[in-house]
Amino acid sequence: LLYQRGDPTYDDTNAGALKYLPQRIARTLGETIERSYSEREGAFLRALLLGDKKYLDEEDASNLSEVGLSHVMAVSGLHCCFLGSLMGDRSKKLRCAVTIPLIFLYAFVTGLTPSILRACIMISMGMIAPLLGRDNDPPTSISFALLLILLKNPFAIASISLQLSFSAVSGIIYLTPKLTKRAHGKHKLVRAALLSFSTTLGAMVFSTPLACYYFGTLSIVSLLSNLLCLWLVSVVFALGLLSVLIAAAVPQLGAACAFVPALGIRAVLAIAGLL
Repeated sequence: LLYQRGDPTYDDTNAGALKYLPQRIARTLGETIERSYSEREGAFLRALLLGDKKYLDEEDASNLSEVGLSHVMAVSGLHCCFLGSLMGDRSKKLRCAVTIPLIFLYAFVTGLTPSILRACIMISMGMIAPLLGRDNDPPTSISFALLLILLKNPFAIASISLQLSFSAVSGIIYLTPKLTKRAHGKHKLVRAALLSFSTTLGAMVFSTPLACYYFGTLSIVSLLSNLLCLWLVSVVFALGLLSVLIAAAVPQLGAACAFVPALGIRAVLAIAGLL
């Protein structure tokens, strides 16, 4: 399937080798989250940042799944786009030189699932294209990402994670631009709401039938839950990652930095439970 399953193993005679750096980073981040957050909030943040869902409370996991929010714990384009935005409006060459290695390192830290690998390849192509005097073409980017994965292992096409990830982004590429055309000339808040709605609807149009087929369920509130929570999840990701990095450097600040992200996590879980 081209991605790992289960906990990583270590060779004690070579545990400090560079090849184990992603696993050491993941372990350090996980341990820092455990020290800084309560059990419930920490489990959610670990799932959000690292894709590690085994610590998630059973009821919370069930609620998130039933309302169509379990996809936020599949490390993907949302996470890569935030990491890519850390450089701000720097020169294109500098952004490429820093962002592309950073997102691929993050992909190795989180286990190289198809969703994160697809996002890394598409973002890299989008950043490199202008440097070569070419336009970024999303259908070409997503096709190239799929080609690279299947060249390594054609049987990866059987992965449900791969199918859901590629179908969701295909819907965003195909449908979302058609819907967002209506947002031109509108008030900023209206534009933001329409963009959120069209992106959510685009992601669901192809992936929802697949999810129904594989899991035998259909969440009738998934559109509402995504509209209410996706922006909040983005905030939690940004502030949560910042709090973990600070806590790793200065452990005494861990609890203080975790206060605001923990409020966001509680809000997301409360909305999921209510719906």
